[in-house]
Amino acid sequence: MQIQPITFFANQLQKALKIKYKKLPYATTFARNFNSSTKEVNSISSETARRWMQGKSKPKLDTIAHLCSWLNVSPEFFFNEEFFSRQLNGNTKSIIQAKLLQEYDGLNLESLKLILELMTKLKKIQKNSPVIDSELSDLKAEEIIVLLRNK
Repeated sequence: MQIQPITFFANQLQKALKIKYKKLPYATTFARNFNSSTKEVNSISSETARRWMQGKSKPKLDTIAHLCSWLNVSPEFFFNEEFFSRQLNGNTKSIIQAKLLQEYDGLNLESLKLILELMTKLKKIQKNSPVIDSELSDLKAEEIIVLLRNK
């Protein structure tokens, strides 16, 4: 029987929390401490923390990046091979997301913060300008960083 990705995530989260706290913390403790550690992502409620820990839901990729930093684990820690193969089956967006997760590994906290800042700004720009995709595809990474930093 193969483990479902969401269950795998919950199991891995529990392992990391046990290492951090020496025992599995209450969801309230987890949520409060995670929220105080970051301003870059939305705060999570105790209910959200509980659902993650129980495998009833999982966070978005940007929140997983912060969890990784906070728990001192790599993004790959939260995903098994079955998850990647199923997600990557012809889904370009998932391929890119998986690649981003792999690239997070090894970056220092400042670099991760910069990436999240740029992603947030890019989302805002795309929301206001639907032609941004074609404009950005012609730019180099360095030009995109300058463009986003100036917005």
